[in-house]
Amino acid sequence: MNVCMAAQLSLCAAIAVGAVSAATSDRPRAGKVEVFKLSDVKPGMKATAWTVFSGFEVEPVPIEIIGISRNGNGPKQDIIIAKMGGKAQRTNVAG
Repeated sequence: MNVCMAAQLSLCAAIAVGAVSAATSDRPRAGKVEVFKLSDVKPGMKATAWTVFSGFEVEPVPIEIIGISRNGNGPKQDIIIAKMGGKAQRTNVAG
């Protein structure tokens, strides 16, 4: 899996989890995941992604939606463009 695809997958997770955990930094719990429709994703929205940078410690990554690139990856393949904060800024992952 290439870095760009991994970033897109992590961003999708961020948006799905962000609705539940954006207001707090509480670690997410297992359960039903709500997924936004692309039409509901707007610039300025904030979310929290969760990942492991090393070892086993799960850490939050703040996400801010910048915009959407329509057909950016081919016909009917839109790309959500986001700014990743925290430690993710130093990983060279595109979000």
